[in-house]
Amino acid sequence: RMLEMGVQSGGSINMWKHYFGDALEFHGFDINPECKVFEDLSRNIHVHIGSQDSEVDLEKLAALGPFDIILDDAAHISPLLIKAFDVLYSAVQPDGVY
Repeated sequence: RMLEMGVQSGGSINMWKHYFGDALEFHGFDINPECKVFEDLSRNIHVHIGSQDSEVDLEKLAALGPFDIILDDAAHISPLLIKAFDVLYSAVQPDGVY
């Protein structure tokens, strides 16, 4: 199970599915509602819309865990990176990677 924060144009979704295999349960998170177009439940691709600046949104993501991998490629702003880490790190599997 993987969570990637920052879906943008959706280009990395297929890369991760190719690299990890079709069994990968992919969760993407983006502030742009238009990113929902990349969701494909038949391929186990879930896209969640919200803000990295919202602790409520981050806690909703954490509740979807645990994740094997969390990749933060969203806001690229240090205080938001720290906020996301503080909320989401507990949603990483013990042998997972943030």
